[in-house]
Amino acid sequence: MMKISVITATFNSEATLPRNLASISKQKYKYIEHVFIDNCSTDNTIQIVHDYKINNPEIEITIISEPDKGISDAFNKGIKKATGEVLLILNSDDFLINDRAIESIADIFSKNKNIKAVHGDMYFCDPKYGSNIRQPLLCHPKITMPINHPTFFVKKDVYKDVGVFSDRYKYAMDYDLICRIHKNYDWDNQVYYFRDFPITQMNSGGVSDLFEYRALKECKEILIQNKMYDQSSKKDLMLRHIRVSIKSILSKLGLKKIITYWRNLKWKGIRSSES
Repeated sequence: MMKISVITATFNSEATLPRNLASISKQKYKYIEHVFIDNCSTDNTIQIVHDYKINNPEIEITIISEPDKGISDAFNKGIKKATGEVLLILNSDDFLINDRAIESIADIFSKNKNIKAVHGDMYFCDPKYGSNIRQPLLCHPKITMPINHPTFFVKKDVYKDVGVFSDRYKYAMDYDLICRIHKNYDWDNQVYYFRDFPITQMNSGGVSDLFEYRALKECKEILIQNKMYDQSSKKDLMLRHIRVSIKSILSKLGLKKIITYWRNLKWKGIRSSES
């Protein structure tokens, strides 16, 4: 049976970590490894993980608590430590929605040995601007991020082929990874879109949300680095800058309902186009 490794980076995560852990322990698929990379938490994070390990002996649990150089460094430590054939990076404030998520993903990999990665829909929880189910955009990465990275299950040998996360980037390191995977694999035939149900819940407030302009700057650097920067990507980055600016202005004016309406309209439109 294929082992699935879940990598979770933590730092003072006691408020959100229990949901993450519960979503793994409830999985019907039991050949799971859970690797924790902790940046010397000072709250109850480590105790919560130790209790989780005691209460779930069927899950192979590894805990590393030491200083790191940032989130990319933490992810890379987890990738190096993981022993599973397939890896999922599940941040401490994210969790799997369905108790058959890992079972369903493992089945896809088992039935098609050519598949290198599987991704799907996610529920984006944003109390400030409105929550919604987000389908992947499925575009070329030179336009924007084509997938929902919190749902991305990838074979470990992919990291051997394209490299791990670059610590050069602080906000868009996952986008850089996807660009490299897109260049090195047959994306249409080796990256599978799972449509049966949303895989992960992701909560707003991550660093890419809080520092959107910096993330966009990194996206441009990544496109140039991966030789994907052209007129279409330049246009898209400009439009994204405009959207971020408009959102900032509307938020300062107390017009958050307009942002919520636009987001719901946007994601509803994407779902309709895919149906």
